[in-house]
Amino acid sequence: MKVPAEFVYLIQAFHQDSIPRDDQGNVPSDFTEDKWIAGALEFLDEKKKTVVRDFLDELFAGKLSDEELYDIWQAAGPDYLFSDPALTRIVFTKMRGQL
Repeated sequence: MKVPAEFVYLIQAFHQDSIPRDDQGNVPSDFTEDKWIAGALEFLDEKKKTVVRDFLDELFAGKLSDEELYDIWQAAGPDYLFSDPALTRIVFTKMRGQL
């Protein structure tokens, strides 16, 4: 499966520094995955969003396992890895919902 450059560009926006923290290193209580995803999506113009949306639709149509989705996430080069591959599906689903 060919991963589009637009998807790679988006995934690389997910990194440790993209999660806000206070002076003690704590994540604000009102910070959610949805806000994290929305912040990353701001880096995409409408054309790139369309490519990413279509790619996510293709991923979900393929009935890929959580591990396969996690492999795609990792291959895109994020600076943030999930402790459980199932979280990748949750983030991809929320991402698709915001597109």
